[in-house]
Amino acid sequence: LYIVSGGSNDLYFGLQKAVNVTQFGESIASDIEYANRVLVRAGAHHIAVPTLIPSNKSPYGVRLDKKVHALQAQCIDSFNKALKCDASRNMIVIDLHAIADEIFSCPKRHGIHVTSEACLQGTLKPEKGPRRECTHPDRYAYWDLYHPTARMHELLAQGAVHAFK
Repeated sequence: LYIVSGGSNDLYFGLQKAVNVTQFGESIASDIEYANRVLVRAGAHHIAVPTLIPSNKSPYGVRLDKKVHALQAQCIDSFNKALKCDASRNMIVIDLHAIADEIFSCPKRHGIHVTSEACLQGTLKPEKGPRRECTHPDRYAYWDLYHPTARMHELLAQGAVHAFK
């Protein structure tokens, strides 16, 4: 089993340069599909590809204005739709977007108590304020502004297992 994942950094850091948000999302998905074709030519038979999770839930995303968030959501939707529509027979699309939506709809049921703040703060340029160490990472959805904690990854992985059944 190969897992090909991508698009998050494009979304966070490349969207400012994109002219057409829908085409940008489709272009990112096209890069993933190209990587899958290379793997298939090399003999891969099973390739898992996760969709992008909602960006407005991350500590970075909650800081964005509604206009920027709407553009990100449109880009994510076009990326996820392109993956689902163009999936090859060797490709299993894992809908992490839906899994994340379910986790964020009832975070405490999953042991997550803080969803919109980073556990580790004060280490990245967009942050203001002093550095704060992360003493209880399992209570947080996000480690820093962009990256989910190990607990959040575990929850996403548990949800993804159902795609293989």
